[in-house]
Amino acid sequence: MNVFKVPPMVKTVFDEFPLKNYGPLENEDVSLSKSIKDRKFYFHGEPLAGTSGENRVILGIYNVFEHPRTHDVLATDPWCLFVQFALCKKNLLKLPNFNKRVESPDGSKPCIGILSPLTVQDEKLPVLVEGYKKRYIRSCFNIKASIEAKLYDDPEEYMYMNLLDTVIYDHWMITVLFNISNEDFLKLYSVNQGKVDNFQVKDMKIALLNRNSFDARHPEIAYAFKSPTGTLCNKSKIAKVSKLIQDDSEKTMLQIQNKITMNQNQNQKTSNNNTKRLMSNEKESSPSYVDLKLCGYLLCILSLPETVPIHKFITTRCPDLISYTDSVLTEFTVAR
Repeated sequence: MNVFKVPPMVKTVFDEFPLKNYGPLENEDVSLSKSIKDRKFYFHGEPLAGTSGENRVILGIYNVFEHPRTHDVLATDPWCLFVQFALCKKNLLKLPNFNKRVESPDGSKPCIGILSPLTVQDEKLPVLVEGYKKRYIRSCFNIKASIEAKLYDDPEEYMYMNLLDTVIYDHWMITVLFNISNEDFLKLYSVNQGKVDNFQVKDMKIALLNRNSFDARHPEIAYAFKSPTGTLCNKSKIAKVSKLIQDDSEKTMLQIQNKITMNQNQNQKTSNNNTKRLMSNEKESSPSYVDLKLCGYLLCILSLPETVPIHKFITTRCPDLISYTDSVLTEFTVAR
């Protein structure tokens, strides 16, 4: 028997189904690349000094919304939006815009990128990712500490920054925890809105509780979420704490509105300047970091459904704060 002869049965099969050579597989997953690209929004302006395709800057955030008037791409979370504004201020950039999207094939332009908090070790956003092959990641805590360090020489600005990040922040937190539906919560804090069940939503809310020491300031609320029966057992106590937070925040926002109006009137008298600012700085026309922080909170609040109590309060009792956000936002909106 000739060992090199193909058996007739095998030869029949190969004659019926001849061999075919296929080209190499693509190294790139096209659908995945498109998904990643759709979640990136590049700032308008020049690449940062020293950046290239190998040295990129990406601000990782939860999600984005479109400003109804300017069509700017804005982060849905107040802390993320503040850092987005801070990048613009520091590097003379303009905000990404849905109507005027720019691309950066080599990745040298800074951008915001929608991330899952699960990609971060402590599950807290924002994060600042710098570099490409060798990456340096600034955590949410490190970003906050870095910006606060710039304010140590100005006690008033530092005081306002901490006021906003406790009183207004806590009001924002009880709003997203208790006053909006899970569907609306996912629009703010998830990239996979249709693939998340109620248990996962609860886990996401618990991760938020640990940010900015909210759980330490309000242990009753933290316990309610972390305990299987906490919400049911402490319903009246939670309602009482939430009402105190709401009242304190509303009182603070009215006081801030008065402060902004006073500053505007003073500027009109001294320099014929009608700009609305919480912190006036004759040496710098750009909004202060406190103004960016306040504007971030207000814009995120105004993006919530109109029936939400904090949204209704701003629109009915604080009209000057709404025009104030327009004044600050204009500084970073790309020209039409």
